[in-house]
Amino acid sequence: MQTINTINQILTELLMSSPVPDFGYNGIQVENSGEIKKVAFAVDVCEETIEKAIRSKCNLLIVHHGLFWGKDLPITGGHYRRIKALIENNVGLLAYHLPLDGHPEVGNNAQILKKLSASNFKPCGFHKGFAVGYIGELEKPTEIVDIAKKLEIPSDSLKILPFGKKEVTKVGVLSGGGGHYFQEFVDAGAELFITGDAEHILYHSAKEQNANIIFGGHYYTEIWGVQALQRFIAKELSIDTEFISVPTGL
Repeated sequence: MQTINTINQILTELLMSSPVPDFGYNGIQVENSGEIKKVAFAVDVCEETIEKAIRSKCNLLIVHHGLFWGKDLPITGGHYRRIKALIENNVGLLAYHLPLDGHPEVGNNAQILKKLSASNFKPCGFHKGFAVGYIGELEKPTEIVDIAKKLEIPSDSLKILPFGKKEVTKVGVLSGGGGHYFQEFVDAGAELFITGDAEHILYHSAKEQNANIIFGGHYYTEIWGVQALQRFIAKELSIDTEFISVPTGL
């Protein structure tokens, strides 16, 4: 019988075989009881995600962005309603933040590079010694717009700064809010940097250094890890799963 504890143990061994310095709490955030019958996967825990998980009769929700971020929060307002809905409906919550960004197989950044058929991954974008992102090599020089098309990011979330080579082979990826690692990737030889949030200050930095950036939106650059975990859990445990899409457009 699979419980929230056994699934957390499996994913902890997969994602955190060594300690990961994080500002989010990883692992069980809200406990439940009984056998896990169906697991929902989503980028964010929010009222809409929880409601959809309940309607789909899931009793475990696994997310990238959880409820707790290194500081105490009063259990009031939306925070209260989320926790209340989880507990009253016996839906457990697991969250994995940086471990799911930086994992070399199922992580957001590795999965994006795999989508681009890149190889020879080299770690880049270090947080307290932990590699969050990677640089990979494409099979052949590829135009920036063609790379963006492969990622299938909706146009309202996509922004391209094409200030470098028209065709690139070395692609660096750090999903979500990874823009502050831009210089580290450029210094490491990335000809294109892919991240989520479009940061104003990076426009001039990229232009002045003849560098390329693809901003894919925080949400759409971080669907990859939870979907990879979904495939892993479905295969390893033969449990019914569902991906819950709640895009933010950001």
